Amino acid sequence: MIEVNYLKFILPNVVFNCRVLGTGKNIIVAFHGFGQDGEVFLPFATQHPGYTIYSFDLPFHGATKVADSEQCLEPKVIVNLISLLMASEHISRFSLLSFSIGSKLVFPIIKRFADSIHQVWLMAPDGIVVNFWYRLATATYPGRALFTRLMQHPATYGHLLRVVGNLGLIHKNKIEYALNAIKNPAMGKQLSDTWIYLRQLNLESLEIADQINAHGIVCYFVLASRDLVIDNSAIKPWSRKLKNTRIIKLPSSHAALLRNFVTWSAKIFQANDPPDPSV
Repeated sequence: MIEVNYLKFILPNVVFNCRVLGTGKNIIVAFHGFGQDGEVFLPFATQHPGYTIYSFDLPFHGATKVADSEQCLEPKVIVNLISLLMASEHISRFSLLSFSIGSKLVFPIIKRFADSIHQVWLMAPDGIVVNFWYRLATATYPGRALFTRLMQHPATYGHLLRVVGNLGLIHKNKIEYALNAIKNPAMGKQLSDTWIYLRQLNLESLEIADQINAHGIVCYFVLASRDLVIDNSAIKPWSRKLKNTRIIKLPSSHAALLRNFVTWSAKIFQANDPPDPSV
């Protein structure tokens, strides 16, 4: 068993919980996906003892607490979070690892700390392109109020989603996935709170391609071949702006991608060397 410790970082309106997984000399800062917590990276840490992983619970997940869910998480708060982490843990260089909606928190970190970043691993990243429906649900107060109400009433939400599906506006497979993700009002509330709170953390408002290129950061996109949540085709145009990028597509669904990534990484990931995606 690897060593697991805990840190807390108190910031305006939010207290972040962080698991420290392992004691290796290579540092990774990690953010999980919706419905998970920081423990989800424990299998990766176990497979790779050369790393120490600082795995944060997202807002409304695990032990991270938000005081006022009506506010939103601003990029400067994430910058302050990483500044505190680097100072308290004496970190000068690190890599980033994120899954799905957790990738939203990575973007402001790249913008501010590009000179300290070794590699970036984005697994099925959310926030590369702002979906029309996401913007509609979070950009205005009426939209947020309606979205929150629908999320807390899955039956009503499901009926509306199926109407949208029948009109061909959203693929029916994606609708079924969404319905499965909010089986009860508690899950619906967690989803609406998270989406609304992270609404300012999108790539379009943070021009980070220049920083990535200027500092020679290697950026890996790990995609699921059967992803019904993230549109893989929307990621490629932005990835072409980067000088040193790799796209790795694994045979996987969205939900199973992180688990499959751990299996894949065990074959080629070395603690002291950049992995070769061609293997």
